[in-house]
Amino acid sequence: MIGNLIALYRARKNPILAKRLASELLVEGAVDRASWPLAIAKFWAVVGIVVVSVLILLFLVIGIFTHWTLAIPALPLGGLIYGIVRLWRGVNLGVENVTKLAKREIGNRAAALNFPSRETKETAESS
Repeated sequence: MIGNLIALYRARKNPILAKRLASELLVEGAVDRASWPLAIAKFWAVVGIVVVSVLILLFLVIGIFTHWTLAIPALPLGGLIYGIVRLWRGVNLGVENVTKLAKREIGNRAAALNFPSRETKETAESS
């Protein structure tokens, strides 16, 4: 956070830094708005992992106290947890890649902008 404040202070005289910060703020704001549905989905994924874990423990306990064949349904449930975790990691990687690409694209577009500088204003007024 302190680094962001220092960068904003330096950006007041550095237009290149100002462009980069503007593109990063724009992308991060858009990602924050889009992350609410992802946060809700991750919450339900955690709930699913907990429920499936309880079912696995239940099947294992039943299998231990009765017959081992009753513990077999724990195997596909373990695979379900693995699938949920893989999906979670894939979503995080996708968000990271999209954020990186968006920052690069907006940074390129911001770099193409030309801000008038004080020198050009002063020479235009003196002419």
